[in-house]
Amino acid sequence: DYTAKLTWVAPSQGINDGYVNPDEITYNVVRNSGKDKTIVAKNYRGDSFSEKLPSATAKYSYTITTLSNNIEGGSATSNSVLSVGSYELPYSEDFSDGETCKQLFTFVDVDNDGHDIYNKWYWKEDEKLIQYCSDGENPGNEWLFTPAIHLDGKHLYNLRFNINMGSESNLKVTLGKSPSPSDQKMILDLNNINESWETEHTATFTTTEDADYYLGFYNYSNKDCWYFNLFDINIEQGTESNIPDSIKEFKITPDTNGKNSVTLQFKAPEKLLNGEAISENIDVNIYRENNLIKTYNATAGQYILFTDDNAKNGINNYKVVASYNGKTGIEVTRSVWAGYDISEPVK
Repeated sequence: DYTAKLTWVAPSQGINDGYVNPDEITYNVVRNSGKDKTIVAKNYRGDSFSEKLPSATAKYSYTITTLSNNIEGGSATSNSVLSVGSYELPYSEDFSDGETCKQLFTFVDVDNDGHDIYNKWYWKEDEKLIQYCSDGENPGNEWLFTPAIHLDGKHLYNLRFNINMGSESNLKVTLGKSPSPSDQKMILDLNNINESWETEHTATFTTTEDADYYLGFYNYSNKDCWYFNLFDINIEQGTESNIPDSIKEFKITPDTNGKNSVTLQFKAPEKLLNGEAISENIDVNIYRENNLIKTYNATAGQYILFTDDNAKNGINNYKVVASYNGKTGIEVTRSVWAGYDISEPVK
């Protein structure tokens, strides 16, 4: 927990050098964080103030406005301080503030071969981004970790970041509970990529616990990779993760003799999106053209074979989705032609 403490000298005269009664002076205190302005005290008396700061990592300052007989007078703003906690979602970093980046991000040079601007991640002032540069002699083995980000373990999380590079490069994106290489699990592996233009990459990941996490960017490019730029990092909360996964091994086959009939074969989900095993029966719903045509009360991982004898002559659109404990899972869709068709051209 962090506490902000403010002190000031009470005004001895009016803003126009006139008289004010010291006994009538009070203060409004506003906490500033970026564009957010929060009134934390009104008509406050005294020449000092303290409060517990929010748990989020942010820069804070305070604006104190003097009131004399409830009429607002002059205002003054304090210096800014950085309070380090954990970020809440949505998380967004564009590396525009170099000092904040240096204070909050963790840079790990595993081989201790970084020198000048080479063989390490660093904040590039003229372009306002994070860059890795090879010295042409040593391969990459460098980590960059975000500040702590709070994830509740109950959702999918959508990651988005933009990169480019000067030659073929390698990057792994990972997640762990500490800014340490040994604590990381891989989310995404971009191997042998070569993107000269700024390119967006996305990934979806889950966690199993409500905790603070650190996102890692591991550059393991070869010694000839030249430069690698990271322009931004964004994480948003997605759908709940305690919903059924999608069905697996989905096959859809029309009748081979021209009947308006389609056979669907698939395996019911075995787990929820958060990785937890499904321990009870699960409903699996089959739709044609968004109309429910069949529901199976299946065991986890059960193989299901269903024949739709009421398909139409033409394209039939199917959707299969599981439901568990009142929560609908991830749907899978397929389309297939059933019935008679016109002949293809001769060959």
